[in-house]
Amino acid sequence: INGQYKGYYNPAEHIEEPFCQAWHGGELDWDVLTVGSQPLDGDTVEWSRLRNYVASQDVTQPEVYLDIERRFDLVNFVDYLLVNVYAGTGDWGGNNWRCARERAPGARFRYYVWDAEWAWGYASRPVSINSFENELAGNNEMALLYKRLRLSPEFRLLFADRINRHLFNGGALMETNVMARFENLRTLMAGVLPDMQRDIATSWIPNRRGYLMSHLAGQGLLASNAAPVFSPHGGRVAPGFPLTMTV
Repeated sequence: INGQYKGYYNPAEHIEEPFCQAWHGGELDWDVLTVGSQPLDGDTVEWSRLRNYVASQDVTQPEVYLDIERRFDLVNFVDYLLVNVYAGTGDWGGNNWRCARERAPGARFRYYVWDAEWAWGYASRPVSINSFENELAGNNEMALLYKRLRLSPEFRLLFADRINRHLFNGGALMETNVMARFENLRTLMAGVLPDMQRDIATSWIPNRRGYLMSHLAGQGLLASNAAPVFSPHGGRVAPGFPLTMTV
């Protein structure tokens, strides 16, 4: 304004067919779904078949679970849920979501984070917020898929495995890694927001884990409080390295 810089842009790619083609490769058409199962691209035929199958079949049966896994990227779904419940994302579940699949044999639906600014305590959402009793307790598509799949012991075990991957042993949701991401963002924005609030660093990150683990336990998604620990946890080792495991 009048030659002075007054703000900043937050560009975001639209999660539509060109986005999917660019990031996943290929030139085939895609089904891209949004709130209310409305198609942004393609149609809802396979999406409706998936939802109806999950809703009507016994997901505790191994063959049913495997059939769902062939249609729906369950690792992606669990990781997507984990990052949103960790951040306490609001205005979500019944709103602000994208799910897509390539229109090709063997393609699976995947969820993508979208419009998730209601997170990390925004709008006075407390650090104790329980997404399982709020956003994932309703009758929106995502909540219904989660609640049905949670009946499966295989899905609960998958969830426990992904918790162990992301919340332990240097995982993406470990406090040090989340803090590093926040500080990088704060440094990047310092020229525009020199007094950027530090509530995320001083309140959310130090306190979120305790609440989150309690919420996950309440959902039956923690297989153990003492998962096996390898020496080292991962990475390359020399031939003949004496790997040990403690439980």
